[in-house]
Amino acid sequence: MEDTAKLPRLPRLEWVQTIRDPIWGEIPITEVEKKIIQTESFYRLRGIKQLSFAYLAFPGAVHSRFEHSIGVMHATDMLLKMVRSDDGNEIEISSFNRQLLRLAALLHDIGHPPFSHVMGNLFSYYPDILENNINELSQDFRDYLKARKLDASALSRHEFFTEYIICQYEDIGKVLREWVELQKKAEIPKADLEDYVEMIIRDAISRLAVGGLIDARQVPGSLVPLIRIFKSIMSGDIDADKIDYLMRDNYYCGLPHRLDITSLRGHLILKKEGLEIEPEGIGFVHSLILARYSLITQVHQEMWGVFTTAKVIELLHQALQKETRPAELILEIFTKWDDSRLLAYLIQTGDPTIKSVLTTQYPLKELASLENIDTHPHIRECIQILSEPMHHYQIPKLQEDLRTVAGNNNLFVHVHNVKSPEFSMKLSNGGDLLRDQILRGISEESLSNLSISVYGDNDLKVDFRRLKRIVT
Repeated sequence: MEDTAKLPRLPRLEWVQTIRDPIWGEIPITEVEKKIIQTESFYRLRGIKQLSFAYLAFPGAVHSRFEHSIGVMHATDMLLKMVRSDDGNEIEISSFNRQLLRLAALLHDIGHPPFSHVMGNLFSYYPDILENNINELSQDFRDYLKARKLDASALSRHEFFTEYIICQYEDIGKVLREWVELQKKAEIPKADLEDYVEMIIRDAISRLAVGGLIDARQVPGSLVPLIRIFKSIMSGDIDADKIDYLMRDNYYCGLPHRLDITSLRGHLILKKEGLEIEPEGIGFVHSLILARYSLITQVHQEMWGVFTTAKVIELLHQALQKETRPAELILEIFTKWDDSRLLAYLIQTGDPTIKSVLTTQYPLKELASLENIDTHPHIRECIQILSEPMHHYQIPKLQEDLRTVAGNNNLFVHVHNVKSPEFSMKLSNGGDLLRDQILRGISEESLSNLSISVYGDNDLKVDFRRLKRIVT
């Protein structure tokens, strides 16, 4: 039986409204959360689908980053209630710090571009699109990059834009500043309050939102003992983001996997090295791993979603090459556009096939496939190299070679890769999660699912045996 005396007693927050969610039920929100949700920057997330083009094969998968963000905020609060201390002392959490963590969770995806990870894939396929145009951005923006000790590669990650919007956008910043000032004006001298407010937004909320490391020297002393807990809840082996998206995505895609977060209650232990899990909580870990594996293999790797993503990436790259100031447009896409705006932009490029793809009228089929386990070790190594993001820029080159030989410009290459689950969290009894039988089984199965496929239309006239030799 759990020792409830060691579980944190969260201070009360003043709820002003509830949101009915199909995953979590009633989600209560505070006044500052309501104001964030009502901003234009947050409203944009309503128009960004959580699963990109998965809805072409899974019609229910039209849920957005908007409801996911609210769900992550709620899951964060639930996880916070699950952690207990191993030293018999109650974990003390103030209402200010509880609200701070909820705000970071609510804003964790505020910088997501249209169709979620499509833009990230664009930059891994065509890294030069940013590197060659970074100097066209305003000096203020480049100064911001420098102040955060970042270079052009940061612009390929939605986490950078999340921090940027939280720290620089007036609508979000106004709400956060007013909240901090209201909470701390009685404690902080007026002359120091402005710097304190900026520090909370810049070094606490924005860093937590992206799962970044918090410098204990830059935040209030009351937050320092909670840094390990908050970091683990926002970006760890069992974090709120992962829990919500797995529950939500499986639900909307009609997959059977469910996660019972309450089974973790009292089984997450705070130790000096970080959070550990008791053996009684392993069942939840198993459910998490299986839900993730099922989602990747059945949804993320589904043919229509994969092909449409590849098609959109290529069209977007071609369109950006024609722009006079592509880096400025990239900045606008990440921070202002939603899915419909991006699609309208691509349709204007004049490619007639994009409409048939989006309506699934396109005569799509898998033309060739090469399984990792069925190939020569040298070929297997090549597939593994191509599957790594740092080498994705080689895929368009392979694609062009295939198109030239086949005489068809509608061929697309995709590497199917199921990344093995990684768990650094330790078991409280000294065991090793990496030796867990189910975790090892999924890791081995992930390797066997590595493959490379060629997609195109069914009018392609080519010798498939020759095509297979070219792919290898």
